[in-house]
Amino acid sequence: MKTIFKSIAVILISFLISIESFGQSKLIGDWEGLLNIGSKKIRILVHIQANENGFKSTMDSPDQGAINLSLADTEIKDDSLKISDAKLMIKIVGEYSPKLERQNRSSIDEAKQQSDSIKALFLQGGAKIPINFGRSEIKEFSTNRPQTPKPPFPYKSEEVKFANEKAGGIKLAGTLTLPDNVANPPVAILISGSGAQNRNEKAFEHEPFLILSDYLSRNGIAVLRYDDRGTAESEGNFKTATSFDFSTDAEAALFYLQSRKDINTKKIGLIGHSEGGMIAPMIAARNPDVAFVVSMAGPAVPLDQLMLKQIEELALSENRSEEDIKKLLNLNQAIFNAVKENEDSMKAVSAIESILDKENYANGNPDARRNITQRSMSIWFRYFIKYIPFPTLEKVNCPFLAINGEKDKQVDAKMNLEMMRSAFSKGKNPDYSLIYLPGLNHAFQEANTGNVSEYRMIEQTMSPVALETITKWIKERF
Repeated sequence: MKTIFKSIAVILISFLISIESFGQSKLIGDWEGLLNIGSKKIRILVHIQANENGFKSTMDSPDQGAINLSLADTEIKDDSLKISDAKLMIKIVGEYSPKLERQNRSSIDEAKQQSDSIKALFLQGGAKIPINFGRSEIKEFSTNRPQTPKPPFPYKSEEVKFANEKAGGIKLAGTLTLPDNVANPPVAILISGSGAQNRNEKAFEHEPFLILSDYLSRNGIAVLRYDDRGTAESEGNFKTATSFDFSTDAEAALFYLQSRKDINTKKIGLIGHSEGGMIAPMIAARNPDVAFVVSMAGPAVPLDQLMLKQIEELALSENRSEEDIKKLLNLNQAIFNAVKENEDSMKAVSAIESILDKENYANGNPDARRNITQRSMSIWFRYFIKYIPFPTLEKVNCPFLAINGEKDKQVDAKMNLEMMRSAFSKGKNPDYSLIYLPGLNHAFQEANTGNVSEYRMIEQTMSPVALETITKWIKERF
């Protein structure tokens, strides 16, 4: 589940004054405040700098796992500040004060903070929340990732490229790791989750596919991981692709590996995380050459049901009322139905706009409405929300391992594992294992709550239990 905060390119407002004048503003610097959202308090840090075009700002929301977000527009006039970003639907409007306002202040290093402040309003999605910023000595957040692989490596790494002929011959770039002293090893192709991911599936300063490929290759299993199309070194257009299109990319990786002489081409399998765990069965169901599938938090229930469960879990984590949650679920169900029932784009947009009008969504905020409509009408989402994994899972006959974390708030473990059990039972798959891993979140970290806001703050990238479970299962069969 993606948070509402996403990194975007910086667009700066130009002023007809010199850089020297910009540099004199008292509003330049690092600021910190607490945002009261119901019973929760969220730290917000804003970093304001001058440049040749005016000013630029970045924001951190560490409690939500969002760090170094570039905000599009920053305007300073005398003691007045206005920061906004249409895509994030964020606006901060405030006034500089030479005195420290105590309300909504964070306790972090408060004794070291200077005595001036910004008294502001934080606006998002129709909400207007007072927030007072004081000076902060936190300029950036450092991260510790103890599992990052370090040499010497008992395997060799080869940079590779392969073409997807079903997508106009686009070339996908990746890394193949081959264990030392293992002739013709089995090999796993890693398939990332939703969103544009590089070959290491980097997110929240974690690189889970780097950790997984290192662990597997140290244990005699070759691994091919690659950049999603249109990402990093891979060609193609990510924004115009669906989950099915991504499945042809992974299938192209399979065809490429089948051409090599240094692996066992009869033992090529797929490991997919999240959406990748939905994509892997697509390939296995239509291609008998797939030797095995490992689904890491892959969905099995209809995707609209999955999304509603995600939304409910997020709302519960925000301590929203039962009435609010019910309204939120009804709103999203209505939007999902509008997308599913209207093949014609214009009719779907009209239906979504009517729903938003009826609910007075975000108090009629045009940016919020536009954002919802655009996301709902993306090519990827229109395919995704209609997809039902069960018939595909039913057709998979190769060995299949599904692991899901107890604290996964994005792909509920129990409901999806039980649906997989039904599909494999109906399809008479002779070799499937469904494993419920206590204490692990969607990223397979050992977590307290499982909320997305924890991901970045947890030093562990992937639990050794998850790594050992996958490796042992593959080695027992190959």
